[in-house]
Amino acid sequence: MPGVSAPLYRTLNGAIQDANNGAARKTCDEVWGPYDGTLLNCDEYPFATTEEGAAKGDGNYSARLIGARDNQAAGSWLVSNYTLNCLLDGDAFYIAITP
Repeated sequence: MPGVSAPLYRTLNGAIQDANNGAARKTCDEVWGPYDGTLLNCDEYPFATTEEGAAKGDGNYSARLIGARDNQAAGSWLVSNYTLNCLLDGDAFYIAITP
């Protein structure tokens, strides 16, 4: 799993982030149908802010509809952690999965 057995790499490249988000949204659209105007967002892993996101093209990602408030809170938390841990463009990091 990217980020656990191999590092994720942060990207500040807006085009890559947009492509990652678009690829994840395409998956959400295909699986769950239209959700615009609902209280749902398409959540993805690896994050859109990484080089390993959904647009990488290797199919090694997950996308799922979740509550918009939860998704946006998680995104804010992630950006805060990038800042707190001084993760710059291209920096590697791992995700610890805990119960």
